[in-house]
Amino acid sequence: MKILHTASHWGLIRGGAVQLSRIAAEQHLRGHEITVLFPDQLFKNPVLRKKHLDSWKPLSKTGVKVKKIGFRSINGINRLGSFLKNHPVDVIHVHRNEALIKTTRALAREKIQTPVVVQRGTITMPQKEHLLAAFKSPNVKAYTVVADAVKEILVSALGEERLAMIHTVYGSVDTNSFSFQPPDQRIIHRLGFPENAKIVGSLSSYRKSKRLDLLLSALSTLMARDNRIRAVFLGTGMDKEILPLARQLGIDKKICFPGFQTDIRPWLSVMDVSVVSADAQEGLSGVLRESLAMEIPVISTECAGNVEIIHHKKTGLLVPVNQEPELAHAIAWALANTHEMKKMAKNGRKWIVENCSVKTQVDHLDTIYTAICRK
Repeated sequence: MKILHTASHWGLIRGGAVQLSRIAAEQHLRGHEITVLFPDQLFKNPVLRKKHLDSWKPLSKTGVKVKKIGFRSINGINRLGSFLKNHPVDVIHVHRNEALIKTTRALAREKIQTPVVVQRGTITMPQKEHLLAAFKSPNVKAYTVVADAVKEILVSALGEERLAMIHTVYGSVDTNSFSFQPPDQRIIHRLGFPENAKIVGSLSSYRKSKRLDLLLSALSTLMARDNRIRAVFLGTGMDKEILPLARQLGIDKKICFPGFQTDIRPWLSVMDVSVVSADAQEGLSGVLRESLAMEIPVISTECAGNVEIIHHKKTGLLVPVNQEPELAHAIAWALANTHEMKKMAKNGRKWIVENCSVKTQVDHLDTIYTAICRK
């Protein structure tokens, strides 16, 4: 089967782009002819532009055809239409809103009937008219969502009549790369925490919806009670609000802020518990998938798709959103009951392998592609 993935991502850096790359590489291994198109963003900074272009090279080395094309403008839609006309495929899988909008417009302009599968990972409601028009394009024959919570949102936006077209396909994690490993001694040395430290981890870049402020407040309470507690906050955007808040609470010296890390596995390995404190926009948290794949105990708020991964006291702990006392209590309980938490993490690893492996993800997609191509 000839499959085209059109991406909204400028670079293969994180999140949805990484998911796309896993899918494409696995489909290529199965004998499909795979092409990935990504938008050519003309960064003024040549170093930044090179970084984003180079980020696609590892995917190219797997045998997947990777091409850049400037499709963000009106002329870009014409370019994309010409490409689609001159390079016919069996199915197009679009990733995120921009790729969806531009691909469906290009197909309509060229009167091409190729079926489209829409990838949806966000919990937000699509409301803008031009976006809804793209979602309802005649070319769109199926929607894949990363969690049942996202499916509910999409049904609300598009109507019950499209329910049968919406398929839950959990986002994947590389369960071979993300597996149990002992605490990385290089990271332990870099952190410089006391030998008996209990390490709470956060792997989310700053957004208000991540409620990192709530987690800091909970940690402040706990650190006042137990001097062994330390924390690691990975991710970008901490300088404006989170680091100043940590200083204000007087706990900044007990927290490491190493910024964005291309490989989070060594950092995960040293954590006693990984915490997601978000109150919105959690389709299906990659942090939870990756943490559990490595058998790191997890705590999450009851936010959207995260309740589909965390089954309370079976694969981790759940707490209500925006409730600092409950979050603090859960962290304290987890640090005091490490044996029980490790058992939950092992159960979580099993659930991830069964539901979130790349093989399972692509098995589901193969079934969807075959069904819509037969219609």
